[in-house]
Amino acid sequence: MKLQNKYKIALVGYRLSGGGSDKVMVNLSLFLESIGVEVFVVTVIDEGNVTFGGTYFSTSKFRSNNRFFDVLNRAKALRNFFKQHQFDFIIDFRFRLKPVQELLISKFVYNVPTIYTVHSWATDHYIPQNKFLANLIYSKAKSIVCVSRAIENKLFETNNFKNLTTIYNPYIADEFPSDLDGLETSNTILFVGQLNDETKQLNHLFEAFSKNEKVNKKAKIKICGTGNLLSDYKKLAIKLGIENEVEFLGHVQPPYHEMQKARFLVVCSAFEGFPNVIVEALFANLPVVSYDLQSGPNEVIVDKYNGLLVPNQQIDALSKAIELFFEDEILYKTCKSNARESVKQFSMENIGNNWLQLLNLK
Repeated sequence: MKLQNKYKIALVGYRLSGGGSDKVMVNLSLFLESIGVEVFVVTVIDEGNVTFGGTYFSTSKFRSNNRFFDVLNRAKALRNFFKQHQFDFIIDFRFRLKPVQELLISKFVYNVPTIYTVHSWATDHYIPQNKFLANLIYSKAKSIVCVSRAIENKLFETNNFKNLTTIYNPYIADEFPSDLDGLETSNTILFVGQLNDETKQLNHLFEAFSKNEKVNKKAKIKICGTGNLLSDYKKLAIKLGIENEVEFLGHVQPPYHEMQKARFLVVCSAFEGFPNVIVEALFANLPVVSYDLQSGPNEVIVDKYNGLLVPNQQIDALSKAIELFFEDEILYKTCKSNARESVKQFSMENIGNNWLQLLNLK
């Protein structure tokens, strides 16, 4: 499909490191470019090595050692860049943690209709708690796109925004191996996530695993991810006596071959927005055991249909759910057989069309 009219869109992110919102921005850039949109990917930091669609621009070259001049130089560069190109739309994927700075950007840098995205239940990473400032920044935005209905509802209740909508994160089918049947006899529990902070709570999986002898005597854990807490988690595995059952694979991007070899995926985060890894795992025919978080998993997982939803933050319940997927083969195979079909609505084609409808592109 190609659009009849010509459009020019800027996608603004912090960097291209492969994180959740980065990946959504990259996928959208590829989709928009494929249908004839002139796309520019704009980042604050020139970091990351991923394939994206369109032309790249980073403010890194305008960096200054002085904090004030650093912000000023980058803002001027962005303003000139947007003036030069006269985009039809700007879509902002960044964390927006400094309200006054964001107010200035919204009023003096972004010069065309702007869509802001919110990718986490921790909405203060995007929307200031001060409602007056929040209204000044976002009331005239074309839209605030939330990655889950739970986040949309939260922002409506807390800020009474009228320009909210939900567009889920997509998967791109062509990125996956052609054979995704997996190995039904696998005894591997898969964990995928960055270990830079405590949000992903790998310790919850370790504790749930170590206390359940029915599981830890026959199963293994494989971890795709690295970060600042890696050494701490290795020490914890030793402390719990499960170091021989845990394999740290490091940065594995994409993790689809590991999904193909695993029995199921575990998500035990403190909070999420809409975890891409859940949709990707299900598309790879891999059932998911997840905490029933305030945002995300319960908009994808149907309990005992394509995975298991566990009472939020309850490690004992997580341990029992993991055991259930080893002990109840009928339930496990049912969830596995339903996995891929259950996420067809999250394909890039469907999600891309949601973006086109929001932008009213023809």
